[in-house]
Amino acid sequence: MYNTLQVHLTRQSTDYSQRLPQGWKKKLSDIKALWVGQALFSGKGKLCAQLQLWYHPPEAKSMIINAPRPGNYHQRRIFLWMPRKMWAIEFKCPKCIGQCLRSKGAYNNLRVVLDISSKYMLAGEYMDCRNCKGTYISWDGRILAQLPAGKRQLFPVLLTRKYACDRSIIQYPTSDMISDVRYRYPTSDMISDVLYRYPTSDIDIRHPIYYIRRLI
Repeated sequence: MYNTLQVHLTRQSTDYSQRLPQGWKKKLSDIKALWVGQALFSGKGKLCAQLQLWYHPPEAKSMIINAPRPGNYHQRRIFLWMPRKMWAIEFKCPKCIGQCLRSKGAYNNLRVVLDISSKYMLAGEYMDCRNCKGTYISWDGRILAQLPAGKRQLFPVLLTRKYACDRSIIQYPTSDMISDVRYRYPTSDMISDVLYRYPTSDIDIRHPIYYIRRLI
């Protein structure tokens, strides 16, 4: 399946974090940058030819060499949304009729997405128009609208300018949210409210168990 991939770190001296865009490195810890750089990039700034939608970090116990480090047990998975790169889909500029967008590679920023049980990182690609010089991120609504329904439904995130949450949160609302008509149509205020109602931890419950066992 192309949808998901469990990453396994190789025991090499290569600093895979040097392959990442600078914006990614600012959002990721050293250990996260290593496995992300190895899994998604074949060289500095060069994405791998075969990409997945989901990337899961290595099991915490597989990253232990000497003394356990808490950071190894605090990993977030990544959802990679690059429809142009992954499926060779040509997108049209929303402003210029018939003008195809060009790829500008990986978007330099990562978004943190709230899920029911954890948080994950959202990564995307950048595109621009040769004619009007406009730039677009792959999760822009005008880009998503150009996708076939089957592909568009694979994108699991509700986005506002400041916040992002997984659609699964909206699918499992609390009882008072069900009676509130606002939640039938997600808005910026609704997502903000969801973030307040679901103060979830981004630590997988299994990882602290592994960490405690290593300390005993």
